Amino acid sequence: MSAIGRVGASYHQNAKTLPEYYDALRQGQLPVVRGIALSRDDLLRRAVINALMCQGRVEFESIELAHLVTFRKVFASELEQLVPLAQAGLVEIEPAAIHVTAAGWYVVRAIAMVFDRYLRNDQLRQRFSRVI
Repeated sequence: MSAIGRVGASYHQNAKTLPEYYDALRQGQLPVVRGIALSRDDLLRRAVINALMCQGRVEFESIELAHLVTFRKVFASELEQLVPLAQAGLVEIEPAAIHVTAAGWYVVRAIAMVFDRYLRNDQLRQRFSRVI
């Protein structure tokens, strides 16, 4: 119940309460209450974030071959945002990869968040809302 699942290029969430969950099953339906289809950019960013959080390293070439992009071009802004983290010793920006250091593992989510477009858009929207 309330699980979030991934199937191919989509995410979905099940009903949050037992009555809703069982009601959907009784009606012969999946207990899914919402979902989202991922864009090409979503899939690209998911691959980068997963590599950083799971392996602590993202190889530019593997992303480029799998998604037919030029990593440094697509993520130029994100690479600039990583510079202060690199200066703090949390990541190493190599010519062909980004590597999370031992100290960086303590904040690996913050490192990966640099590549989260939705989070950045939410932060910009909140900043704009505060100005108004």
